[in-house]
Formats: sequence, C-alpha cells, structure tokens
Amino acid sequence: MQSGSAFRDLFVFMSKLVRQSIAAVAVFTVFSIMLLWAPGPVSQMAISKSVKELERQKKNNRAQLSQIRSELKKLRMRKGDMQKIVAQVDREVDQATARLNQIRREEATIRAQHERLASELEIASEDFRDHRDRYRIRLVAYYKAGDVSYLEILLQSSNFSDFISRMHYLRVLASRDKDMVSELRDKRDTLDIKKTAVAKKQQEVAINREMQELEAAQIKSIQEEKRKQLKAIEADEDALEAKERILEQETARIEKQIDRMIAEAMRKSGGAKNLAPTFSGSFGNPMCNGSWRVTSNWGPRRSPTRGASSWHKGIDLGAGYGQSICSVASGTVIFVGRKGGYGKTVMVAHSRDLVTLYAHGQGFPAGMASGVTVRKGQVVMYADSTGVSTGNHLHFSVFKNNVAVNPMNYF
Repeated sequence: MQSGSAFRDLFVFMSKLVRQSIAAVAVFTVFSIMLLWAPGPVSQMAISKSVKELERQKKNNRAQLSQIRSELKKLRMRKGDMQKIVAQVDREVDQATARLNQIRREEATIRAQHERLASELEIASEDFRDHRDRYRIRLVAYYKAGDVSYLEILLQSSNFSDFISRMHYLRVLASRDKDMVSELRDKRDTLDIKKTAVAKKQQEVAINREMQELEAAQIKSIQEEKRKQLKAIEADEDALEAKERILEQETARIEKQIDRMIAEAMRKSGGAKNLAPTFSGSFGNPMCNGSWRVTSNWGPRRSPTRGASSWHKGIDLGAGYGQSICSVASGTVIFVGRKGGYGKTVMVAHSRDLVTLYAHGQGFPAGMASGVTVRKGQVVMYADSTGVSTGNHLHFSVFKNNVAVNPMNYF
C-alpha cells in the first residue's frame, strides 16, 4: 500500500466518522428536546432507546478499533521484519563499498607500480642502447685493430711490453663492454617481464573492480527499494494510528455523551427532586459481605485486555460469580442495563452532583429499574465478568458532576 493510498483511505474514514458524529449529535439533540418538552418524568424506555443508539455507535467504533489494532499489530510485525531486512542490506552495502574501496586502492597501487616499472624500463632501455652503441664502436675499433699488422702496432709501441699492453687493453675493454651490454640487456628484459606481469595484474584488478562496482550498484538498488517499502509501511502505520486516535477520541466523546444524557435524565426526573444538592457522609461496603479487596487501583495502568482503557476510571474489587453487590449509599437508580465495555451496569445517584456506577454484573434483583429508590447496603447487582473484562469482579466508579473521580476518597 502506498502512502498516498493510505491517506486517501484515512480521508474516506474521517468523512464516514464525521457522518456518524453528526448522527450522534442528532440523537443527543433530539433527546435534549424531549427532556425539555416532556410534561412529566422521562421514562426508562426513552433513556434506553437514546442510550442504545449511542451504545450501538460506540460498539461499532470498538469493532473498528479492534480491526485497526489487529491490522496495526500485523503491520508492525511487517515493519519489524522490513527494518531487519533494511539493516541487513545496509550492512551489505557498507561491506560492498568497503570491498570496492579496497580494490580501488589496490588498483591505484598497481597503477603506480606499473608507471614506476615503465619509467625504470625506459631508463634501462636507454642505458642498454647507449652501452650497446659504444660497445659496437669499440668492437669495430678492436676488429680494425685486429686487421693492423703486428709490425704497425710494434712501430707505434715504445717497446715490446707496450705492444703487449696495447693488445691486452683492447681485448679487456671489448670484453667489459660485452659484459655490460649483456647485463643491461638482462636488466631490461627483467623489467619488461615485470612490467608485463604488472600490466596483466592491473587488467585483472580493473575487471574485479568493474564487477565489484556492478555488485555494489545492485545492492544499493535493493537498498533503495527496501527503504521505499519501509517508508510505505510507516506511512500505512501513521494512517492507521491516526484512525485509531480519532476512533478513541470519538468513542470517549460518545461515552461522555451517554453519561451526560443519563445525568440529565436523572436531573429532569422526579426522583432527582428528592436528592440533596451535594453528597455528604461516607460510603458503605459495596461487597455486602463485610470484606473486600482492591485488585486494580484508580489511575494509570497497563491495559489488562484489548478494549480496556489504560486510565482506570474507578477501582476493581475481587468478587465471585453471582456475589451480591450493594449500593454504597442511599439514592435513586438512574440506569440499569448494558453499558458498552462495562457490560451489565447499575448507576445510582446519591445527590444531584454524585453518581456511583457498578459494572460487569451478571444480573439484577427483581424490580431493579431506573427511578427506584435504594438504601445504603441494598443489593443492586450480582457479580460476573460481562463487558470488557478478564474475570469475575466488580468495577466501581464515582462521578462528581459527570467527571470520574477516585472512589477511595469516599470510603
């Protein structure tokens, strides 16, 4: 998938989400008008119908989130694999470049050696030609001397000893010239052999260098292609992460909208008229049986399962299946039913600004419904693991003016 395609998909996704958001706003607007013009208390059916529509949208968002996170997981695995491939190719490029540089240095050394040998060969050849020419001149002189009669050499000599010396000198000089020419010829021939060998080596290194250049170019081409693929994967990851963030924000907005809707319904209902403006006192035991244990505290945490928030808006209490859950204070029930990831839930208003929530239930006592007045310690639900949960427990939240606060402050 190319980056352009990824961002086109993101644009289409955002357009679809905007339409869903408009629908959610319309639901809330209609519900608000209904609350404003309703002649009497708003019925549980009206609340449930509006909340159900928002819950449907939230469920759809969570399904999309689940799919996106699954795609992200696979994509990040691909990204990890591609990063390993790119790292390996990068190492191969470095190694190929190092080999090529080594060959080029070797080629430069051999070229310099060849040039040095060529220069030495030229000098040796000149020396050989020079001594050869002088040897030829002396040789001609020697042969000419050989044609001269002994009488003429004798007449030119001061005595017989001088005659012998002259003849010996000519022979020795000719022999030395011959040896020198032979030595210079050998030196020239040796240099020529070396030059030929170096030229052959230079040709071999040049061929090796060309092959290494071709290999390096091929590896660099692979490197560019793999980096391009990695960039495309990263673009897809960015697009999916953007979708994930948008869906999380939209889901959180819907949850707040549901909470406001329930709170507004409670405020407009007849039951709310009997509630105090502000809660005073302390909470009782939500576990009814006199003992309870916190298994997950309020605040930041590592998400225990997919779909669970990393910010815990309440506390979790250990509970067995079907264990009775009690209201922590007297109040009016404002919601009974399923509530997204909370599963089966009960919400009780204890004052006009304080509401408690009991989640992941198995079921409710007979007669438990919105508008029912409950007393402190009265059973409102039975424990289970419905909704987004890893096991039987009670999730307990407190909302002050529709904002989640630490429940431990009220015990």
